[in-house]
Amino acid sequence: MKKLFTILLPVALITGCAHDRHSQGAPDTGAASVSGTSSSQLSATDMRFIKEASQGGIAEVKMGYMGVHNGTSSQVKNLGQKLIQDHTAANKELEQLASQKGATITPELDAKHQKDLDALSKLSGAEFDKAYIHHAVMDHEKDIKKFQTAADKASDQDIRAFAQRTLPVLQQHLDMAKNAQNMTPSTTTSSGTSQ
Repeated sequence: MKKLFTILLPVALITGCAHDRHSQGAPDTGAASVSGTSSSQLSATDMRFIKEASQGGIAEVKMGYMGVHNGTSSQVKNLGQKLIQDHTAANKELEQLASQKGATITPELDAKHQKDLDALSKLSGAEFDKAYIHHAVMDHEKDIKKFQTAADKASDQDIRAFAQRTLPVLQQHLDMAKNAQNMTPSTTTSSGTSQ
């Protein structure tokens, strides 16, 4: 029990600071990547899901801050705020779940997600908004597939439950991003599909 407390205390401190940092405008991921240990209770497939969900969660919170601070449209800023709020909560839950299952948590973002964030950070104005929304749509479509698979097939019951609880949130984010995409003027055609 003492060992579990030692692991959870730093995690709680890291995630608990998310709200303080958010109020000061400093980005916080609210999550960490996951690596297995010899004492992990998870199958390789479940461990891979936790790692991918954790990496995605870190990136989504960072993207949220980027949308709030760099976005020019209210749709991008609102989506960014929603990503910060929901993914910080999901990341915290995932961290606790991983710790309970014997997984080790580390705070680094992988190269692929960092590359995507770096590319977005170089854009501004309407160009940023358009790329941001496009990335949010594509990313959430991929995430929903992974979470649906975990919700249906994860070996661990707690992981299945986490995926099932998170799916509606991801779908809401996808809907917000698609609505924002419909309201963003296209440079090639104007479909007039704003709702």
